[in-house]
Amino acid sequence: MKYLSLKWITFSISYLLVVGILAAYLTLPKIPDGRVLIAKAKQYDVEIIRDTLGIPHVYGKKDVDTAF
Repeated sequence: MKYLSLKWITFSISYLLVVGILAAYLTLPKIPDGRVLIAKAKQYDVEIIRDTLGIPHVYGKKDVDTAF
């Protein structure tokens, strides 16, 4: 009887683990394609300079460039 209980506990834990991994795979967002973002970023002319404290300063020719 003890063996049967241990068998069911092992099965239940394995089942929950598989269902949890499957649920996470189906619901988590996919990683975006980096090529699309790089192509869009090349449209803008912007320069980011960090000072000695690591604070970024963003410079661009137009407001649209710096907003991106």
